[in-house]
Amino acid sequence: IVIDSSTRDHSVPFNYSGYKLTGHEISYRLSDLYHLKVRNLDASDDQLVLDSLEIISPYDKLEFQNHVPYEKAWLKLLVPKIELSGSDIDYLSDTFVLSATKVNLHKADLNIYKDNRQPPNPFFKPLYSRMIRELPVKLSIDSISIVDSDINFQVRTKDEPPPGIVYFQRVNGTISNLNNMGMGQSDF
Repeated sequence: IVIDSSTRDHSVPFNYSGYKLTGHEISYRLSDLYHLKVRNLDASDDQLVLDSLEIISPYDKLEFQNHVPYEKAWLKLLVPKIELSGSDIDYLSDTFVLSATKVNLHKADLNIYKDNRQPPNPFFKPLYSRMIRELPVKLSIDSISIVDSDINFQVRTKDEPPPGIVYFQRVNGTISNLNNMGMGQSDF
């Protein structure tokens, strides 16, 4: 690491090369309703591995409904392992930038519960493409592989029958070219 008069005015006030970073029991409060947790993080020059990533609510799916004034999905995401290859982390004009050639999500388990007995959400809900464009971080990911993952979606209707559940098991898929950088260019 080099820190000198030529680096002190940069958003990251040092130059570096060849790094290895390890972290354990990392947590971040995303909002009052959701927390992000990672058991282990290992990062090096071009690879990042997250072990046991969780996005969870401090409330179970039923208690969650007492903390929202309108329809809002409760979710619980567990991903035992995420691997980013060809990865780079940078800052561009005070904006965090994450790029990777390949991301593998292994055996993710996503549980979603929606209670339609709540009043409808009065706010505009943008499509996912808009939410990705407006993220506070910049992304450039060539491909994301979803490997052997499960999705469970449960909806509680206004009527009395028990909630309906849709299961998607052992899902495999690929997302290509996830990017929100250079969007103002004519060739985007």
